Amino acid sequence: MVPTLLPGWSVSVQPVIPTRLKAGDVAVFFHGSKLFVHRIVVCIFLGRWSVLVERGDACPSARRLKAEAILGRVVEVFDDRPEPVPHHVWQWSRTKRLRVAFAVLTRLAAAKILAKLTGLFRWIGIPSRKDDGSSPSGAGE
Repeated sequence: MVPTLLPGWSVSVQPVIPTRLKAGDVAVFFHGSKLFVHRIVVCIFLGRWSVLVERGDACPSARRLKAEAILGRVVEVFDDRPEPVPHHVWQWSRTKRLRVAFAVLTRLAAAKILAKLTGLFRWIGIPSRKDDGSSPSGAGE
């Protein structure tokens, strides 16, 4: 989480049900056998289906996260001073959360959505140009 959280800083973590997380929250979770503190950039829950995407503030890429790996949400950050670091230092504004969430969702889901739409169109009988093989109607007649 550098530059937002610096090495040596401590965090206070509150246990949380994953469905209570929102984009912009800083979460603590396991990835493999390592413990991470990263920001949630996309958080969508529809019944039993969920999409959580995390990214460290200095990481160029994002990763999908399993809801069961989440241990909690960071509620306070402490540096070498006795009082907590103010929220505005380590939390995002709503506008930035929405912009980042949209960008990540667009990149992650665009190919999957197009693949599903192509399959749906084939299923209902609308051929794609590649599948059609014939020229457009009226051409060459």
